Amino acid sequence: MRGRKSQAIEEDKAVDTADLLEAVNEKDKFIYDSLQVKYTIPTEDRKVVLVCKDSAFVSKRMRHIIQPPVDKRTGKVYTGQPVFSEEEKRFVVHVVTPETTRVLQGRVVFDLSNPVDAIDWQWVQKHPYVNPESETALWRIEDAEKDSKEKVSKEKELIKLKNKIFEYPLSTKRKLVRIFGGNSDANEYELESFLLDVLDKNVKTANGKTFAQVSNNSELLDKMYFAYLLIDKAEISINLSNYYYKEKMIATDLDGYLLWLDAPEQRDWVSVIAGRYSLELK
Repeated sequence: MRGRKSQAIEEDKAVDTADLLEAVNEKDKFIYDSLQVKYTIPTEDRKVVLVCKDSAFVSKRMRHIIQPPVDKRTGKVYTGQPVFSEEEKRFVVHVVTPETTRVLQGRVVFDLSNPVDAIDWQWVQKHPYVNPESETALWRIEDAEKDSKEKVSKEKELIKLKNKIFEYPLSTKRKLVRIFGGNSDANEYELESFLLDVLDKNVKTANGKTFAQVSNNSELLDKMYFAYLLIDKAEISINLSNYYYKEKMIATDLDGYLLWLDAPEQRDWVSVIAGRYSLELK
């Protein structure tokens, strides 16, 4: 009798467990089905490659560790996902939180067929280091065709600039060498070699001008050479990047010095000095 009773109890428990599991499964199915309407993982059959704009940063193998950005319009962290309930989170393969991180280093590949990469790409592309509309964007999406065209275009421009070096009169070569910090008294072959190095190494002037910007602008070329000539002739002196006329500081950088030379107050003095060194300015 006791055995039958125990068997009956076990059977009742089994029925209760089955009912409970069925109820749980139904609830989970409802949550899962509702979630499919609420959120779809944005997978695609393609890859996105990020490359750093700063070549020096890449060569040093440095990295950026980024987290979901704050949306300036709402003041809230942008995750690219809706807000999930704790029950819903069980069915989401990757839930983005304010603490989620991605490391950007070297050449970063986002495989959008991978759910985690696809989910993270939604917020990564909005990050100010990646968003092309951001002033602080340090990374860009690699475009092989576009990059190749730009490289060829730059190489063609570089070849043109190098060929022009050999066509310049000796006086222009000396001016360019002095402006870019070389020895303008060197022989012509040395001058040309120096200028070729300036182009190959993308050397810039003290105020950030490129070789093309200076060489293609005769007015700027003459103005900058005149400014350096005054320094060489001790008419103007430099101390700790500050420029002095006699004992008076006139500028704290090269651009300020050039502006000082252009000011109406210096017009008469500049005219006298230019006459004094007219032969060397030709």
